[in-house]
Amino acid sequence: SDAAVASVSGALLTGVSPGPASVALGGGATANATTSVEVSESVVNVTLTAVVVSEIAWASQPPSSVAASAASEFTASATLAQDLQLEGDSAGVYAWAQYSDGTARAVPSTQLLVTATTPYITLTAGTASAPAKMAIALRASRECGELIDVQWGVCGAVVASDSATVTLDLPQPESLTTTSLSSKLTSPSDAASVSPVSLPTRSYIRALVNFDNGQAVDFSTDERVTYESLDNCAVIESFNYVRVRYSINKSVCTQVRVRVSIPLGSPTVHIEQFLTIPIVYVERLYLAAYPYPSFFGSTSGGATFNPRGTLRKIECTSYYQHATAVATVALTDGSSKAVTSATTFTSSAPAAVTVVGTRLRGTSAGATNITARWASFVSDDYSLAVSNELARMDSLAIGFTGLNDQTLLGSVGTQKSLRLRINFNDGTQFQNYLTDVDWIPPAVLIGLASSASSAISVSSAGILTLLGNHHEQVSITATRACDGSRPVTNKLYANLEPNSGDVDLGSRTRAQFTQVGAYVDVPVRIKANGKLKNFQIDVDIDPSVFEAESCVIGTDWSGIWDCTINSPTSVVSLVGNDADSSRTGLLTLATIRFRVKAATRSTISGTIRDLTQYVNNVEVRSGPTPLFAGEGDAVVSPVAVSPTSSPSPSPTPTPSPSPPTSLTSAQILNLVRNVWKMDSACDVKNDVLGDLDGDGFCSSYDVFAGSVVYLGIELGVVTYAGLCPVIQQRLNVNLDAAFKATDLIYLLYVVSRKLHFVTDVSVDSSGVEAGTSGNLEIAVTLKDYLGQPVTSQTSIRSQLSYLRSVGAPQLVVGSDGGVTAVENHWVLRAVHVGEGVYKIVVHASPFWLPRTFGFNLMLETTNALGGGTDESSRYYAFFGSTAAPYDELGTSFLAYRTIVVGGIYNPSPSPPPAPPPFLVTPYDGTVLGAIVDPSGFLYVAGNDPLPADFGKAPMQFSPYLSRMRVGGEEYWAFLPSNDDGLLSDARIVQLLEAHGRWKEFVTTKETSYELNKRINQQAVDALGL
Repeated sequence: SDAAVASVSGALLTGVSPGPASVALGGGATANATTSVEVSESVVNVTLTAVVVSEIAWASQPPSSVAASAASEFTASATLAQDLQLEGDSAGVYAWAQYSDGTARAVPSTQLLVTATTPYITLTAGTASAPAKMAIALRASRECGELIDVQWGVCGAVVASDSATVTLDLPQPESLTTTSLSSKLTSPSDAASVSPVSLPTRSYIRALVNFDNGQAVDFSTDERVTYESLDNCAVIESFNYVRVRYSINKSVCTQVRVRVSIPLGSPTVHIEQFLTIPIVYVERLYLAAYPYPSFFGSTSGGATFNPRGTLRKIECTSYYQHATAVATVALTDGSSKAVTSATTFTSSAPAAVTVVGTRLRGTSAGATNITARWASFVSDDYSLAVSNELARMDSLAIGFTGLNDQTLLGSVGTQKSLRLRINFNDGTQFQNYLTDVDWIPPAVLIGLASSASSAISVSSAGILTLLGNHHEQVSITATRACDGSRPVTNKLYANLEPNSGDVDLGSRTRAQFTQVGAYVDVPVRIKANGKLKNFQIDVDIDPSVFEAESCVIGTDWSGIWDCTINSPTSVVSLVGNDADSSRTGLLTLATIRFRVKAATRSTISGTIRDLTQYVNNVEVRSGPTPLFAGEGDAVVSPVAVSPTSSPSPSPTPTPSPSPPTSLTSAQILNLVRNVWKMDSACDVKNDVLGDLDGDGFCSSYDVFAGSVVYLGIELGVVTYAGLCPVIQQRLNVNLDAAFKATDLIYLLYVVSRKLHFVTDVSVDSSGVEAGTSGNLEIAVTLKDYLGQPVTSQTSIRSQLSYLRSVGAPQLVVGSDGGVTAVENHWVLRAVHVGEGVYKIVVHASPFWLPRTFGFNLMLETTNALGGGTDESSRYYAFFGSTAAPYDELGTSFLAYRTIVVGGIYNPSPSPPPAPPPFLVTPYDGTVLGAIVDPSGFLYVAGNDPLPADFGKAPMQFSPYLSRMRVGGEEYWAFLPSNDDGLLSDARIVQLLEAHGRWKEFVTTKETSYELNKRINQQAVDALGL
């Protein structure tokens, strides 16, 4: 505020002359932050404090941030230490100035002059960013006191000074420990230095000083250490290495002696240590021969073959035994070292024994001397005889390698090697004759055979080859080839693994099919090299041997899935689809349980009807083809079980299809438009029901195609209206005029032979008139996934919303199925009349009453044994039903079609009572009146257009009133008339005046939904329904 008193440069404030001034922060939110200062000519005194610090650590650490408030505060503290114990330890020198007015400041390192008062300290000047440093010098002694002087100098003048206390807490040395990195040495002139003995000729010496504080410090390369060889056997080189001389007297020089010493401490003490290292030489070369090939114990123990002195002829052959030459050197310290790899061996009689490397080959009867040469050493002669005395086989043993749980597992052609051990009477062994013996052809000595060569073959060389599955263990037998004696057998299982696109059945290892109790459980696995999207598999059995009891979904599948058993009894059908699947590898799709009915050996096989994989985003489709790896025989026998012990099948719920996000929009459009040609210009090449991809068959692949279309609609890249009419019809298999996920599941059940296509529903209601007993005819035509008429294991039921309290059904064709529990609706069962047509012919008894009612269809199937009624996938109610068992599923009744009973029936000749006063309000789009007739139908008077899903109200029908008697009560009801258009207010008044009064009439501002709920409840109460 007053430049004559103080000036500001950046953040530096400088006094100019005595007086007061204020300083302000400029800019932003700090514009009004000020402080007052006073420039004075009064003199202040200064003192300097100096310290030496080697360590600092937070005792209470400050926070990483602080709130921007004048009230914010925090605490922090640190601990300083000075710990100087070893030569080279260092610390920083710090100083601060304390003024007489109570202020203080740190003095920059560049303004400090630091000196040491002892030679045991070395110093490094400070910089703008680092303090001055002191360090303990070499050869320092323990000392304590004001060992550092610090002066604060400004412009060449000393302002203040101080001395810092320093403690050089050096420990006292107590002892010296010396070690050699090599435990023994040899002379460069001795063979012990030659490979493969390779003893070192020099060694590194390590020197550790032990101090009284428990520390051990490495002084090996410290210049104060002295290394001295105490004799003429070795020299010191490279400061702390000792080397054995080249020319020495080996009888005298048996060890290296070194003295190590160092002067340390205060007062100085000389500590020393003596080090001794043995000097070792080669003494002798030894030669021995051992059995070839080697075996456990062949080079130790066993007097008949260690060392080997005789090579015998092997029985059943013209071949002799072989031996291995082994060379060993003995060292002067009593140890030995093998030098076989660097040794040369010779035979004095090559006609009897030929030497190849280290192998001593017996070729004919005779004797020889074997000699070994290594470096400058030659062994004594080793006598070896070749005899016609026979080495006879004492025992054989067969072993297997590379099996999985005792099973040769893999695809056709998978090979594994046998292990064949032969023990001879002279104590020698061939641990694996088939691989270790290279001079005797395998078939000369041993014969090999398989008990099931169609499943596992065995070659003379002992190679096992997997060719197929087998119902029991396969025996591999070995005998003496010359006479077939001494047979020995081992057993293993044969089990094929599927290749990509193939299906495996049963256990992966051991026997393919195993009976447990009365049942055989058969897992179904598929090998997918790509992402498995779709499958349709049939498993074939002999129904006289097996009966399928259950089928549950596998652990590796979570898409939509179904399994059909006993339709027919010889086949179990699996169907699955998941367009979003990323599953690959060996996948378990299901487990089927079969009950055994007969004692026999029976084949279980099957067919892959359809299979779709995506390999590297390319569709790979296959089938139909027989499954290969899964076909095999089962040996079974029936076991009696009580009904309570038989497992009850538990149907697996079928998951809802999920949008297959693994397919892109471009892929979907390409499939729908270009591959399957489903768009509005589609070229339908056949009339096969359910065929969406145009290949002429209805299979699980069509479920996959439908799921792709479903995804396209969900993503907005495909529209249902944009598909050609034939494809729309084939997608809408449940007849509800819309394509939903339920259509995909229905199609899946059709492919799995649990549901069928409804190809036609014909209705003849021409004879249905009020007051008559004319027949109502309903005919439903069914076809299976092959397009053939469905003639068995199927029934059609229908729920008719005609109340039994109004009239009972009189069946001409079909049977009475009772009534629904809540509404008292008719439930009728159709009869198959041929060619897949199921028919109901019925009339009301005693006659039809004028009303409108609807009917629906219920398709229900059984398996070939009449079972399966507990499987929810075997029954389906088109448009929903409240008849059992659908009422337990929470579905509601919605008519598939509506029947209008024509004519007017007036059982009471008495005139109707006068209508109540009625005032028609001006039409404003609200409902004017409504009535529920005894059949439960709601009729609405007025021009209010109702939503399509509004209860059971018929749309845009002009009702007229009719009087009827139910029980002892008389009711008035609106009934539809095709002669009237939309009602006007005047028409409503006309109808009321012409036909009497309502049972219930309202003028209301309620919405249609509110009115519907209230009127229905009133009708239920009034009619006692």
